Parts: sequence; C-alpha cells; structure tokens
Amino acid sequence: MKPRWHGQLWQWGSRGRGPGLLGLLLGALLGLPGEAGAQSARAVARQGGITVWAKPGAVTATAPGGAVLWRKAVPDRRTVRLDLKTTDRELLLLSSDGARRSLLAAYGLRTGELLWEYRSFDSVDGEVQLRGVAGSTVLLTVAWGARPFRRTIGIALDTGQTRFKVSGGLVGFTRTEAVLLDYGTASFTPPNATWLPLVRLNLTTGERSYVGVLIPSRDGCGAIETRTGGPDLRFDNRSITALRRDACGFFRVAVDWHGDETQKLTVQSGL
Repeated sequence: MKPRWHGQLWQWGSRGRGPGLLGLLLGALLGLPGEAGAQSARAVARQGGITVWAKPGAVTATAPGGAVLWRKAVPDRRTVRLDLKTTDRELLLLSSDGARRSLLAAYGLRTGELLWEYRSFDSVDGEVQLRGVAGSTVLLTVAWGARPFRRTIGIALDTGQTRFKVSGGLVGFTRTEAVLLDYGTASFTPPNATWLPLVRLNLTTGERSYVGVLIPSRDGCGAIETRTGGPDLRFDNRSITALRRDACGFFRVAVDWHGDETQKLTVQSGL
C-alpha cells in the first residue's frame, strides 16, 4: 500500500521545476506565456509522453513530438486558478474564479472526450484544491474563513459522483485510505500544539476512525510549540510525524495512523 503520484504538475510563476526549453517553445506556439511573464492562470501536466496545457478557456494535449492530439474549449468563468492532475486514462481539470465558483471536469487523456463534470462548490465561499487521485477516488479540499475551516471531498473517478464530504484537512493518502486533521469547530481557534485530532478515512466507504492523540511534554522542557505555527506534519504510509519544539529544542513524535488514541508515542530529539 504505497502512495501514488499521478503525472506531474507545475503552476506557472511558481518556484517549482518548469517545463524546460522545449516546453516553453511549445507553450509559445500554443499562446502560453513563459513563467516570468505569466499574469493569469496557467498549468501543465505530463503523463505517458502526453503533455497537457491549460489556460483560461482552453486545454490542449500534445504528443511526444509536439503534434496536437486534441484541443478543447472549456468554460472560462473569469478563471484565476487552474489545477491539473492525470491518471493513465483521465485528465482532471479544476478551474476556479477566486470567488464562489469552481468546476471540476474529467476528460479522456488521449481523446479529450468530456467524461463528467462536478459543480457542487457553488455554495462554498472558499478555496478549492485538487489534491490528487487515490485509487478510484479523486480528492479535493475546501477551506474557508479567516482561520480556515477545512473539508475533504471524495469523488468517484469513473462517474464523478460524490463518495463523501467530511470535515478535516487532508494530511496524506494512499490508494485506499487517507488521514485528516479535524479540529471541527475548533478550526476557528489557534491550533493546539499538543492536540492532534487525526482521523483515518476509508476512501471507498467514507468511514472515519478517530486516531487523535496528545503529544506529551518533555520533562523540564516547558511548553510545546509548533515549528512554524502550522500543523507541521509529515506523512508516510505507516505514520504521521509531528515536528515540535520546546525550551530544550526541536523534537519529533511519530503517530501510527493505523492505531488508536491509546497508542504509545515515540518521541525523538531533533528534526
């Protein structure tokens, strides 16, 4: 049971790895600006030799040699953000207008055929993110509020139907399960550095199992703080590692997310 990464994603203007010289030349032919001059939403993803370019109002897929496989007009709702994810067969495109509306659409990767659309964000005044594909489930997160309240949404990859909508921010996932950090209504208060309300989520059924724990303080080291003011969590397919600090320095705590709230925690000094 290992996490899967489907395709690659770059956001134009980000610090991440760019599409390279060939990609920039192809982008120029398709009417896409280079990273330095990007003023609006652009995204590009690659899968199995196919490169997909997205900009407001249009999506284009090209073969390894640069030949256009298909070009598709897509709704342009004053788009300010585009997210792309790919599987072996599907292209997922999330477009957002920065206000109350987002649209998730699935296309055939090699054909451009529209498979389904998901529009159930119109009542949410918040930021929607396309987090990835876990097995047969598309994962999205929604955050809203000054100190964000978070929700995780699971969509069936083959049909576009909603599998679950649950409270909690997405920490990480495998093909069959995900881990959420769910403060509930406490999301509107400053995070507690010692309380980790973790929830294990079955991605097929939406069933939740509570794995919440309290991080123990170290003798003589005073109060516990997070390293950055955020959750400071690292995920792998067996454990969640919380990065913390106190008067004695940095330390880390490993939580078995397959366990329960009674488990014994492993505490180690350093990062």
